Amino acid sequence: MNLGKEDERQEFIRKPGQLNKGLRSLTAMLNRQTEGTVYLGVKKDGTVKGLKTGKKLLSAIRARAAELIEPAVTLRIEERKDEKGRSFLRIDAEGSDIPYACDGRYYFRVASSDERMDRELLRKMLLSGGSDWPERMEAADSLTDNQQAVLRYLAEHPRASLQEAADGCALSLGGVKKIVLKLQDMKLLERQGPRNKSEWVAH
Repeated sequence: MNLGKEDERQEFIRKPGQLNKGLRSLTAMLNRQTEGTVYLGVKKDGTVKGLKTGKKLLSAIRARAAELIEPAVTLRIEERKDEKGRSFLRIDAEGSDIPYACDGRYYFRVASSDERMDRELLRKMLLSGGSDWPERMEAADSLTDNQQAVLRYLAEHPRASLQEAADGCALSLGGVKKIVLKLQDMKLLERQGPRNKSEWVAH
């Protein structure tokens, strides 16, 4: 029996001794997709190896997750068998209370790898304030240089007028107006507060 390939939503580990790595992958997937699955008793190529299961192992998994993962997540652990009767475990978790840390460190799932978050990526996640932050970041990464300049200027000068933004970015007023409308459509920028005291808020 083969479970396919590791990707942004699933990770394979062969034995309980690799549980820490599996939980690290789980937090990385939560931070990327708000859900993830780890299979225990499965080789890296997706082939079921099998393992001895039981209440003791399940309790140990939950205890280790409670010790390492913060904020806490609820695991769903299901025992399965392949066509030869070999047992393996499917460990699922969902959560949008991002960012999640494993043993005090933050990770982000990229394809089938767990990448350690740098300070800038973690800052963006914390500022985004929502489970849709990966989509927002992907949109932000696709911005042109001028769009990035305007977004950065208004984030640093929330009370600035569009003319001030144009002057500060060395762009035309008409160009800045188009850019601001685009940023608002992408939900990367919004105007908050009463008209005479409103401010720009970048996401």
